[in-house]
Amino acid sequence: TKQTLDVSLWERHADYLKAFLDKKGYQDESRRLHIQERMDQAVAKQAEAKDPEYLKRLVGTLGVQPLQSLQST
Repeated sequence: TKQTLDVSLWERHADYLKAFLDKKGYQDESRRLHIQERMDQAVAKQAEAKDPEYLKRLVGTLGVQPLQSLQST
């Protein structure tokens, strides 16, 4: 569940940053805020979270409640 949520989180971040980059008239602001670099980092984090090895790195962490438990509350 934690892996799924992390992949989704980084995907949302990358999508938001891509939308910002695509806005007309915001090129200077995008450069000033290093939006392309931030988007590249978000895409890399998403790929990292998708990696099967990511699950091994989660062992021993608190993680999250399974989605089924969250939906029943």
